[in-house]
Amino acid sequence: MNKIKFFALIIGLALIQLIFMEYFKFFGVAADLLLISVVIASLSFRFRSAMLIAVFAGLIKDAFAAGSFGLNTLLFPLWTFSILRLSQDIDIDNNMIRLALICIIAALQNIICGSVLIYLGKSIPIGVFLRIVFIGSIYTTIVFPLIYRISKDIIYGAKRA
Repeated sequence: MNKIKFFALIIGLALIQLIFMEYFKFFGVAADLLLISVVIASLSFRFRSAMLIAVFAGLIKDAFAAGSFGLNTLLFPLWTFSILRLSQDIDIDNNMIRLALICIIAALQNIICGSVLIYLGKSIPIGVFLRIVFIGSIYTTIVFPLIYRISKDIIYGAKRA
């Protein structure tokens, strides 16, 4: 049941990212809500479920994003695998470690996506590229605790007094 709720959360986050994040851009950059959902799934579910969720979120993002189709479908499971592998070596239950993790993953996601677009012949000015990498990563990191809290309430039920 928790996985079904999480799939519904991903669809909701995709709709929010498509419809409403246009109004909440900061210097022309929006937070990546689907990447946040992949990190939360990696922290909350076992390998198989987290990978399935990552592929699903990647497909949704690729379906609606401009750029090369399939890139997010490949990268999201890579981040899931990396998080699950890292969680075997270190404890990721600390809030600061989770924030650092999402910031690093968001930066790598933006660098890889931008580099692939440049490789494919798209012209991206260096200032725009750096703005997306730095501000996009920080913005995604700032939004992460809110989405993490909401997802925990949805998955495990809101705590009632």
